[in-house]
Amino acid sequence: MSLIENIKKNIVIVIGLFVALIIPAIIIKLLSSPDPTITQYIMKEISLWCNALLIIIIVLKWEKLPVSSIGFKTFSFKTILFGFLGFIMLMSIISIIFMYQKYFGLNTVTKAGIETVRKVPIWLQLLIPIRAAFTEEILFRGYPIERLTNWTKNKFLGAIIPLIIFTFIHLFFWGIGHLPLVFAGGFVLTIIYIWKKDLTINIIAHLFLDLVAIFSVPLN
Repeated sequence: MSLIENIKKNIVIVIGLFVALIIPAIIIKLLSSPDPTITQYIMKEISLWCNALLIIIIVLKWEKLPVSSIGFKTFSFKTILFGFLGFIMLMSIISIIFMYQKYFGLNTVTKAGIETVRKVPIWLQLLIPIRAAFTEEILFRGYPIERLTNWTKNKFLGAIIPLIIFTFIHLFFWGIGHLPLVFAGGFVLTIIYIWKKDLTINIIAHLFLDLVAIFSVPLN
């Protein structure tokens, strides 16, 4: 690879990482509030879907790489099985943290966030976790972990930078008390991705977790 080609490749990676890690933070910051309207919810959902789609376009058109380069592999029964196992891992870790938070009276922020989501129409309650599972795994796991690891030649940096950003963007809507749960969930999802290198497994595990959180977590 010539020097010019290498520079162009690095520029594309920097742009891709900005789109994957920084633009979602801007979208969520601008469209989050303590009591968001339906319009705000819809605008945020559409914007984040477009954000993830833009990453796919960057991979296919600019980088000229297949989507397998960000973890999308052939779907099989094992994908579902490992996705469910990932969900069990997530639930186990997060349930322990949630119980400790409840014991010390630190879970009020999480409950308030879930209660806010439950106020929206049921169709939107269903769409929010679907969007979160797909877009967040593309934007904060598949693309940045692969590109940062390849770019820096450091697996730790490739994993920890997206995890930190993923954790702190939840501050805008959920508040600081929710961050330990987000970090724990993001950490498990990062481990799953590094272990299996299959983004669909992450999406399944993430989707089940968010559905349980929205529809099953008791608020009393």
